Amino acid sequence: SEQHHATMAGQRQIIHLVASECDAFAERFFASHSQFFEDMKSCEASQEEQRAEWFAIFKKFEEEAELAIQNALMLWGVIQAKNFEQDFVEAAQNSQALDRS
Repeated sequence: SEQHHATMAGQRQIIHLVASECDAFAERFFASHSQFFEDMKSCEASQEEQRAEWFAIFKKFEEEAELAIQNALMLWGVIQAKNFEQDFVEAAQNSQALDRS
């Protein structure tokens, strides 16, 4: 139906907006924490000796990323207090907008 197509188009647009918010968060986070990674010899962390501060930064990233995603979803009206709209979640799973290359 026409309404269904409009809903799907709106969801695609929201998925791209949320993906942009996630990209912006990641860029800000890494820019503000780059000093922790300046002495890495390569971008491949598995090739380096693991350090406690790297794990601490990873955990901080994980926590802040979850909040950033929740905030972006709430901003675009996708969730209210952790109740995900199933249609949006399904559309996001079928979209390449959130995939990293």
